[in-house]
Amino acid sequence: MYIYILLGKYDIVLTIKDGWYIKLGAHMRANRKIAWMHTGVNSAWASSYFKSPNEERECLSAFDRVICVSEYKRQLILDYLGDPGNLIVCYNPLNVLDIVERSQEAVHLPANVCRPVFVSVGRLSYDKKNSRLLECAKMLKEKHEFSLWIVGDGEERENLENYIKENELTNVELFGWLDNPYPIINAADWFVSASTSETYGLTLQEANILGKPALVATLPVFEECADPSKVILVENSVEGLLDGMIEILEGRCSINIDSDINALHKKFFFDRIEKIEQLILQ
Repeated sequence: MYIYILLGKYDIVLTIKDGWYIKLGAHMRANRKIAWMHTGVNSAWASSYFKSPNEERECLSAFDRVICVSEYKRQLILDYLGDPGNLIVCYNPLNVLDIVERSQEAVHLPANVCRPVFVSVGRLSYDKKNSRLLECAKMLKEKHEFSLWIVGDGEERENLENYIKENELTNVELFGWLDNPYPIINAADWFVSASTSETYGLTLQEANILGKPALVATLPVFEECADPSKVILVENSVEGLLDGMIEILEGRCSINIDSDINALHKKFFFDRIEKIEQLILQ
């Protein structure tokens, strides 16, 4: 199959995943080739397909454009591989109208909900640090009423489940992986993230679109992409998250988001789609 693909001649080749896909696309014949870089550079998965950073940079150089989903992602590539000479930043489009519509779908919520509700959405992997949120929940449960909802699945799920059980965190709910997480986000009060690794911060922007303010551990990409009027950035640590949650729970911090859905749809969808079309077709 791969030989058949390499023997072909195409108008446009567009790779939308890193690693092996970049390597294959670099050797394909086409009038125009675009690579889309989403994941972290030098990840165990992506870089395992290359003998060295030099080989990976040479593969990227074979493309007319290499689209990075954030300025932070572009800088990661420069720091690790050097400059292939074709990097450009282009944020992912978000279909705002679809997100809002899907958020209205019926969903089963936990029977006992204490407000405010903090919701985290993403892979349950080590670098997302959901364990920090559980540590915060443990330290806060005696003095404060609130709920913590975690949406997602991954290799850390069993560890999180054990911690919840051992510490009797009855106000914490693991929803697992959902086709449509938007109703859960919509039913919450605050989006929260303890992550130590992000190249864009998609779920943060989705939560803001649904009118949910956010409490997030500071990362360069959040500082780049987050709307400061809708987000509280705290030190990337248990202590930072804990202090932020206490401020919210004690009423010392509040954010009200009044969103113009049509304006957001133009900003996050139409304007970004137009830029992508220009990059691919020009």
